Amino acid sequence: MPTPHETRDSDQVRSAFMTLTAGLSPAHDRARLLSNPAEAEVVGQALADVIRDRQVDTIASWESPENGVLAHVIARRLTATSVCATEVAGILEFTSGLRTGARVALVSDAFRTENELRGLLGLVNARGSEVVAVAALMTTPVLRAYAADGGTVETVDG
Repeated sequence: MPTPHETRDSDQVRSAFMTLTAGLSPAHDRARLLSNPAEAEVVGQALADVIRDRQVDTIASWESPENGVLAHVIARRLTATSVCATEVAGILEFTSGLRTGARVALVSDAFRTENELRGLLGLVNARGSEVVAVAALMTTPVLRAYAADGGTVETVDG
């Protein structure tokens, strides 16, 4: 296993991801990968590799342990900042500031609901920033619908 700052061939990383997730079909089982630091590093690097060419400077995710770990690994790999969104009493807000004009990648282990994705998209746009990538470890019906509407989606699950 490489150290956190070593690079690996993208095909190697995707292959490692597929090996790690073999036999894990439900999203909640795959999300458990993110509780193991070595495995989180592999899947985070795989996702960082697929969005690297988007010139991302900010990673945005929902405030959950799994997504926080994933966002941290990706942000470190891309030398970006990370912000988390949380919903309190029906109001969605970032827990830390998002600078105006940021180039944002929305990341998740799996976007499970349309509200989760649309809420992040709207919040980033409302802050005067641009979503340049929507990326997840797993393809979901929500991402398929977003792609069908013309959105660009990046995943590593083949």
